[in-house]
Amino acid sequence: MQIIELTSQAKEKMTSLLNAQAGKYSYIRLGTRTKGCAGVSYKVEFADIVDMGDELVEIDGLKLVIDNKSLIYLIGLVVDFKETELESGFVFENPNKKGECGCGESFFV
Repeated sequence: MQIIELTSQAKEKMTSLLNAQAGKYSYIRLGTRTKGCAGVSYKVEFADIVDMGDELVEIDGLKLVIDNKSLIYLIGLVVDFKETELESGFVFENPNKKGECGCGESFFV
């Protein structure tokens, strides 16, 4: 069982974003940060190293790094990528989430 799961759309978008960086980065870092009215929000960023304690997850050649502080919040996470005429972005379905703020920017466990 994988720690997290990516839909084909999310994997394709992350791979495209990494490729657009022309080799500057090797990984996508998934994590959480303290933010928003519910307390915790997701972060998706580029990474060029795996820090000590990080979890390295490889999905069909795409390398994801999850910091050890965020790992407990992200086990079982499903990441998708949605695009409409008005907006686009990653969408997170988290089985650990107990609730979220009204705007959906942050969650709590």
